[in-house]
Amino acid sequence: HFIDEQIGFAVGHRGVLLTTSDGGENWKLKLDGEDIAKLYMTQAKAMRESPGKDSALKEAGYLVQEGSDKPLLHVNFSDKRNGIIVGAYGLALKTNDGGEAWVPFASEVANKEGRHLYGSSFGGERKYLIGEQGSVFMREPNTHQFKQVSSPYNGSYFGAITTKAGDVLLYGLRGNLWSYLPKTGDWSQV
Repeated sequence: HFIDEQIGFAVGHRGVLLTTSDGGENWKLKLDGEDIAKLYMTQAKAMRESPGKDSALKEAGYLVQEGSDKPLLHVNFSDKRNGIIVGAYGLALKTNDGGEAWVPFASEVANKEGRHLYGSSFGGERKYLIGEQGSVFMREPNTHQFKQVSSPYNGSYFGAITTKAGDVLLYGLRGNLWSYLPKTGDWSQV
């Protein structure tokens, strides 16, 4: 994903995030799975005491123990400063400084099953994350939580496009294409 003609990002296996500042001529490793595990652990340790903290510490512990085996599957920016990377088992990180620093935000996604996240769409007022087994998560304007949207499709979604009208087209396995109208909650297969 390029945020302008020079600055771009690429993600992949082992939790790799690469960056370029020269239009893709040269790439630098920005993060890997071990870095991501440390970010999750730092965030979990900084939480206030609660059952959520215990869960976050346990999850971060798994990431640290397993090392860099989790792939990142998607990178997207809504503008030059604000972006996300998502991946396997619900990995989710965000930046608000153009990719210099990344912070986990999996706790903001109602993804209790830890389903893989394959894509996102930032068009219109709402933001979407999509993934395996028909997973769709939507964040309304001025909220901090991605809530799960009930989807009629059980296959994996690999991408989403928000139209100018604010409707969402979600595409997935076996050529499936679905239209979602957030204002009414209606779905239709295209």
